[in-house]
Parts: sequence; structure tokens; C-alpha cells
Amino acid sequence: MDRRINIPEILDIIFSHICPADDYFVGKGVKDLAALARTCKTFHNPALDALWKDQYSLFPALRCLPDDIWDRSVFKRALVPADWEHAMTYWARIRTFQIFSFSPSEISPDACEMLRLCCPGEYLFPNLREIHWLEEESTVFPVIGIFLALRLSTIRLRLFPGTSLTQLSFLSSLGVKYPNLTDVDLRGRGGVSFPPQLMRSVSALLCPLKNLQSFSVNSLDAAVFQHLVRLPQLQDLLVDELVDFDPFSGASYEDQAEPSFPALESLTLW
Repeated sequence: MDRRINIPEILDIIFSHICPADDYFVGKGVKDLAALARTCKTFHNPALDALWKDQYSLFPALRCLPDDIWDRSVFKRALVPADWEHAMTYWARIRTFQIFSFSPSEISPDACEMLRLCCPGEYLFPNLREIHWLEEESTVFPVIGIFLALRLSTIRLRLFPGTSLTQLSFLSSLGVKYPNLTDVDLRGRGGVSFPPQLMRSVSALLCPLKNLQSFSVNSLDAAVFQHLVRLPQLQDLLVDELVDFDPFSGASYEDQAEPSFPALESLTLW
């Protein structure tokens, strides 16, 4: 075997092309990576890393847990440390979750929360970098709590009519808990607008984020805008609606010591 094949970085590049994101649902690349992981010790970890890196459902991860602990809605017995060993080996490899749909019939939100509380580590998915929540059913929205992790850099939430302010209360502390966020998308569909209370939560979210590079939001008020203009690394801004202020007046920003939006490259106003 060529010695270069023993270099993990080269294997990572090769295996990343076996199952690209747009081919994930076809299944062939997934099977190929699983076969490669069983081929030899050299391929084992790089192939598993590529296989688990991007996930489009929670349920492959949940199937790593012992079948006898639950019936997908309630726990049959108490969790013990040995129950987590196999699962955490694979969960630590996950970097991205894109959740298009979540079926409470397969596992209830309460069971997900119990898993989060019983996790032997601080996070269920400790190396997760991105969470894209695209599920339209607002009643399962609290499940998103199990995906939040310290290394999170991208969070994209599709907010739909019916999502309550109570369900979104975690937004105000998101920036403090996850200061590495560089990409935040809070857009919704179906005419979702942000009331003043939610706008204050968005402002609280943004204040600790010094490295934010991309921000997308349904509506923007003057207070949030005042914070955004000072972010040194913000490159992309998308806003659906400006609320009760004129960002183009310039009167408030002419006398600032620092320039407004010093790194902005793309501005989209619907």
C-alpha cells in the first residue's frame, strides 16, 4: 500500500468525495464508507469520520443506544455508564445536523430532554459545529436544545407561525453560552414577525458575539441595527423587514469614531 494512504489528512480528503452532501440520501456513498471502515485499521477512523460528519436525521445517532432502554417514548430502565460508551464514540464524530423533520412517534421530545440531562458529558454531540433546524412543527421545537454545544459556529433556525416566545426564550443566552458563533440565521416562513420581546432576545444574543460573520433575520429594529454596525467581522447581512427606523438616514453614524459595517461585503434587504 502506498505510504501516503497512511496519512489521515489525505484519507479525509479522499473519503469526503465518496459521499458528498448532495448524494447522501442516495445511499451508495454511505454504504461505501461503511465498507471502507471495515476494510482495515488504516481506513477505519477516517471512513467513520466521513460517514458520521453530516447527519440529516437524529435517528441514526439514537440507534447507537441499546434497544432495551426505551420504546422511543418512555424509558424502560435507568441509564448506566455502559449504555453511553458505544454511542458517544460515534456522536463525537458528528459536525453538522440538518433536521428537516422530526417524528415524535419515533422518540418523544421528553425522551430527548431526558437524554440531554443524563448525558455523562456536558454535551450529547460535543464536536458539533452546525445545526440547521428546518422542521415546521412548532411543538417539537424544544428538541433543538440537545444539539447545542460549545463548539457551535453556525445555527440556522426556521421560525414558523405557532413558535411561541417561551420556546424561543433560550435565544437571549445563546451568545453567552456559545461565543464561537459566526453564522446566525433566524429567518422564518409564513409571515413570521418579531415582536419587541423577541427583538430584545435577538439583541442579547448578538452582544457577546465578537466574531459574527453572517446574520440573517426576519425583522430588524434600531437597537439591533446599532449593535450590528459595530461588529468588526460581519460580512453578510440579510433582513426581511426594517421596523420603525430608517437605516439610510446616516445621521446617527456620521460622528462615530469607527466606521459602520467595516467588513460588510453583502447586504440584502427584502
